[in-house]
Amino acid sequence: MKILQIHNEYYFKGGEDTVVNLEFNLLKKKNIVHQLIRKNLNEIKNLKDKLNVVKNITNSQISKKIINAYLDKYKPRIVHIHNIFPLWTGSLIAELSKRNIPIVMTLHNYRFFCSNGMFFRNNKICTKCISGSLFNGVKYKCYQNSYIKSLAVYSYLTSIRKNKILDKIDKFIVFTKFSKDIYSKIIDKNKIIIKPNFTTKIKTNINIKKKNKFFLFVGRISSEKGIDLIINNLNQFKINIKIIGDGPLLDRLKLIKSNKIQFLGKLTKQKTIAYMKKAECLLFTSKWYEGMPMVTLEAMSVGLPIVSSRLGNMKYIIKNNFNGLFFNINLKYDLSKKANYLYKNKIFKKLLKKNSINVYKKKYSSSTNYIILKNIYQQVLKEKLKN
Repeated sequence: MKILQIHNEYYFKGGEDTVVNLEFNLLKKKNIVHQLIRKNLNEIKNLKDKLNVVKNITNSQISKKIINAYLDKYKPRIVHIHNIFPLWTGSLIAELSKRNIPIVMTLHNYRFFCSNGMFFRNNKICTKCISGSLFNGVKYKCYQNSYIKSLAVYSYLTSIRKNKILDKIDKFIVFTKFSKDIYSKIIDKNKIIIKPNFTTKIKTNINIKKKNKFFLFVGRISSEKGIDLIINNLNQFKINIKIIGDGPLLDRLKLIKSNKIQFLGKLTKQKTIAYMKKAECLLFTSKWYEGMPMVTLEAMSVGLPIVSSRLGNMKYIIKNNFNGLFFNINLKYDLSKKANYLYKNKIFKKLLKKNSINVYKKKYSSSTNYIILKNIYQQVLKEKLKN
């Protein structure tokens, strides 16, 4: 099967980019797969570039030129889109539709409802744009805290809806029933298929010298990831906390004078996995609905129990008292209470570890994912031929 992956890479790489590359490497073993990736880092370097992005946000002649030249040369049988914002825009999908090429799109976030894609504002969940006007995103400066940038995103979103761009997609991939229920408000639910992300088991020969036991946080050091919840619980934790990652709050948090917390910065995947193998549990403190965070799948692959907030998709990734524990973000010390419970109850922790590995093998392994993805492509092609 000849497959084309299309993606728009943000300035700072994240989970979406990891998924794109994992799927590319998975598919190329048995298929002809090409990637067509545009990168903000390469195309948005100065003010002039930013103005061009805004100018083309609803109708990109550049995107049309790129995709048509590619299609003329390679003629893929099916196209799988991961992200079109902000460089590709809806113009990409419109061009593919004109050629009657089957299109699959993974919905990694909530961008088609929300300017920042997260349903997150003022350090808490906000869903005003689901049932209300998309202009709320401008009103509250939801995109990078800017009226002008938020207005540009509003133009992009209203153009997508006005031109019925999403109607041109044959199938959508979401990660859990939670996301399917949300997107069913603007997309035919029969077009939406649930397929979780996956991760490959990462081998590491790195030896972490562990003098003392520790809890672990891995992720972006930012408000939506709930790093403040860890800080607020700091003195309640029975053991120390190690923080892997970087982000806008890192420099400020490094000023905290406490021997209970250690900031390790951004580490390689191999080093991160090495720390996961030694940790007592993963603290997953996110305050937004998330997509399907890769860090949780990586933790399960090595049997690391997760203490998680019970928001959005996490309800479908973590089963309480089975492969992790939920904590209530509104209860002041519930995070440390649940983490400490895991630390003190070794038999219970051992059970969660065993269950985590079994869940990973059953739902989040590469072999399972390939079968699901292949079936989606075949279903789309079959339905396209009927029409």
